[in-house]
Amino acid sequence: MALIVQKYGGTSLGTAERLQNVVKIIQNTLKSHKVVLVVSALSSQTKSEGTTSLLIEAGRRVIDGGDFHQPIEQIENLHAKIIEQTIHTPAIREEIQEYIHQELLSLKSFLDAIYIIEEISSRSH
Repeated sequence: MALIVQKYGGTSLGTAERLQNVVKIIQNTLKSHKVVLVVSALSSQTKSEGTTSLLIEAGRRVIDGGDFHQPIEQIENLHAKIIEQTIHTPAIREEIQEYIHQELLSLKSFLDAIYIIEEISSRSH
């Protein structure tokens, strides 16, 4: 069986409907090929509302002394909405939501530290 690499951008994954379309494509490909998936961070209709843009915005806000928690909450809400609409097994849905929540708590702690030292390295950015 041949190996195929499939890459999906953030807008391809940014709504429940789009994500389900990607799943169908992957399932169809798996009938005749092994598949390696490469996925981008979730993005919605507009790039400024996507995960990557919101992470950059949080970094900018922390340096400017602004509310950097709001973009992180947007990221969590975007993921929660898609999870609610696509994962139908409650235990799996809760596990995924908790994982994302914990990752974002770690990010908030990291941003809190940057806020205190008032500096963000290019690597951290």
